[in-house]
Amino acid sequence: MAGIQGGDSYTDLFVVGAVELLATILGILMVDRFGRRRPALISNILAGTFCLLAACISLDMHWLKSAVATLGRCGTTISLSILFLVTNELQPTSIRNFGVSVCSSLSAIGGIAAPFVLFKLAILWSELPLVIFGALSLVAGGLMQLLPETKGTRLLQTVDDVENIVR
Repeated sequence: MAGIQGGDSYTDLFVVGAVELLATILGILMVDRFGRRRPALISNILAGTFCLLAACISLDMHWLKSAVATLGRCGTTISLSILFLVTNELQPTSIRNFGVSVCSSLSAIGGIAAPFVLFKLAILWSELPLVIFGALSLVAGGLMQLLPETKGTRLLQTVDDVENIVR
């Protein structure tokens, strides 16, 4: 949202930075208290819901639209901070470095592609990026239910440990 809606870019950047800092701290506190899976599920669902809500708000209500989209970004930031932790905890020690490297590389490719997708889709329909990111966040929230809770469990050592956790 920052910069696309025609608001002040400096104010948008400041708000986005402040929200991401607070969201990261909130994510850390939530993980310590509630585990990994439930906060990741809730933050993804909130992010998706707020992005879809922001797509429904008229451009005439710029501040409301920005506030709702910023709450969606907050949910995304919380989810991402939890995802980095879960990615490390679900990889067995024997392949953890390789697994985390692959996940980080794919994440970086997505991070590089996202702004291009955002601006190209906004040409077609200004709300399309919010709809796509919102829908993907809702799907990610649902998929989080398939992952095991890793709070309080020992780190997986071998691939056999991963196979046993699935059973």
